Amino acid sequence: MEAQEQILSAHIGRALPSDELRNIGLATSGYTGAGLRQLVRDARRVARKKRRPVCGDDFLSIVPPLEALAEAESCPICVHEAGHAVVRLALATGRIEAIVVVRQAGHRRRTFPARRMAQVQ
Repeated sequence: MEAQEQILSAHIGRALPSDELRNIGLATSGYTGAGLRQLVRDARRVARKKRRPVCGDDFLSIVPPLEALAEAESCPICVHEAGHAVVRLALATGRIEAIVVVRQAGHRRRTFPARRMAQVQ
C-alpha cells in the first residue's frame, strides 16, 4: 500500500493529508502505476471543473465500488485464497487480519479480475 501512496503523491504534485492518501490507496488496491496516473488526471479534471485544488473526495468520487462475486465463482476463489492464508500461517511470515475476495471495475470502465485484499503484518 505504501508504494501506491508514493505513486499517487508523485503524480498529484501536491501534498494530501495522509489519511486521504491512505483511503485512496485502499480504494485503488490492484491498480497499476499507469492506472493510478490516469486516476490522478481524472481527479484533477474533476477539481478543475469545480475550480479548486484536487482533494481526496475527487478520487473517491470516480473509483467504482467493489462488487461481490457470484456464488458460483466465489467458492473456488475463496478456497484458493484460503490456501494462501494456510501457507502464510504455516511459514509464520505474518499475521493475517483479513482476506476479502471481490471484483473491482476500473474507473475507466475496465474490469479487473477477481482479486484479494489481505492485510498482513
